[in-house]
Parts: sequence; structure tokens; C-alpha cells
Amino acid sequence: MAAGELAAAGKDIVVLEAGNYYDDADFDGAELAGFQRLYVEGGFAGTQDQSVGILAGECLGGERW
Repeated sequence: MAAGELAAAGKDIVVLEAGNYYDDADFDGAELAGFQRLYVEGGFAGTQDQSVGILAGECLGGERW
């Protein structure tokens, strides 16, 4: 969202993505494997004291601006 807003305001931006690229053929429908590939720490990321879970994507993709 921030990158889109800045671009709409005429700013030059660069967006770097973390993670790998996956194609349709890389998926077999297994939920655990998908989480391990597509989310930070396999979908089990959290705050330093682990009191709050964080589900954050970590793969190439998203909407083009």
C-alpha cells in the first residue's frame, strides 16, 4: 500500500521482495508445505517474546502497480 501511494504521488520507488519464486507446478495442495514455502518462519513467526503471532508472507508476487 505504501509503495502504491508513493508512486501515485509521483515518487520514484523500489520494492524488494524476500523469498523465492514458486510456480503452479511447485504446489501439491499440502497446507504445511505451502506455509513453509510462503510465510516467514514457516508461518510461525512471532514477537521476540513469542506473545504475539505474526503471519507474514515471504515470496515473490503481488499486485503490479
